[in-house]
Amino acid sequence: MSSSVVLIANPAAGTFSEKRLGTARHLLQERGFHVEVLLSQKRGDIERLARESVAERPEILFVMGGDGTFNEAVNGLVHSGIPVGFIPLGTTNVLARELGIPARVDGAIMKALGGRRRSISLGSIRGAGIPTRRFVMMAGAGFDAYTVYRVRPGLKRILGRGAYILSGMGVIVGDYSSGPIIVRTADTEFTAYTVIAGNGSRYGGSFRMTPGTSIFSPDLHVVAVVKAGRAPLLRTAIRLFRGTHLRSGDIRHFRTTSLQLDGTAHIQVDGDHAGRLPVHISIEKDSLEILL
Repeated sequence: MSSSVVLIANPAAGTFSEKRLGTARHLLQERGFHVEVLLSQKRGDIERLARESVAERPEILFVMGGDGTFNEAVNGLVHSGIPVGFIPLGTTNVLARELGIPARVDGAIMKALGGRRRSISLGSIRGAGIPTRRFVMMAGAGFDAYTVYRVRPGLKRILGRGAYILSGMGVIVGDYSSGPIIVRTADTEFTAYTVIAGNGSRYGGSFRMTPGTSIFSPDLHVVAVVKAGRAPLLRTAIRLFRGTHLRSGDIRHFRTTSLQLDGTAHIQVDGDHAGRLPVHISIEKDSLEILL
């Protein structure tokens, strides 16, 4: 009797095609799996499909899409105990870079099937009018979140990661002015103007914003720009390219298991806009099973 696999795919993902979907289905069937393919039609479908799939208790659930797709699936699978494999088809695929998941469909599937189950920690964010949402890589408030907010979906489909770069340049040269963000933890309180809470080390693709953290560790690494204005943002961007940003006087960097952010700034979760402050961010240890 064959084992069951659910394959959830996002047709709106940057490099999705029927050919890639067919390749994934064929590879899994060749290895004796009964494959159920589920396609999303709108935002929110992936989370719903993943949650409904939990009731069927498949042996594995594969997710085809980008970081936003995987984020939705995670929110439907958290604490379910069902192992998930990621087939990256998105714009930047930060998680795939973090875990060394191949870009090719066959490579991603074979790496997952040939690997082992591991528990990872997830970030958790909640706020006024914002239901609890988990994140895999990072949550941010301030400049980067406003940049995500301004990205036009049509331009993102054409330019991919370039759409974020153009949006960020437009924010800096435009009339952007982030209000203060009050950062509170059990140990400290201070004012910042952009805050990144990293559950993984990578940011925006290849850059390591929070190089000391890992999705396997039970804490968050926080990077906060503590000086107002465009100049600190530009200096931070340049130093991020060089990998020297954590040594900057514009930056405050620390580890924590929870923090409160107050203010009115925009927020992003795994690269998707998620509303505005205030929010509380924490870590949920060993809350998802992933195939590596």
